[in-house]
Amino acid sequence: MAVSTTASAVAEPPRHGTVSRCAPPRPAAGPTTAYPGAKALLRSGGAAGAPALPRREAVAQEPLGSTKDHQGAVRVLLAHRQPSFSGR
Repeated sequence: MAVSTTASAVAEPPRHGTVSRCAPPRPAAGPTTAYPGAKALLRSGGAAGAPALPRREAVAQEPLGSTKDHQGAVRVLLAHRQPSFSGR
């Protein structure tokens, strides 16, 4: 049995930005207050270098520790229940 290896048989990889165009317009159910900080860390991660990342992550996490979402997540984690997030 012969296998075709022509260029037309190979799928073209997705172009940059495909995911953002296909993603739903509403935010995912989860810790919505933490998402912007996580995205900012991911976007700027390479610029600061690996040694700086743990400190930058700690600074970003500090204000999130006082949110209602974080406090509720800790409670349900200790109670072995499924978390729910309000975005606060």
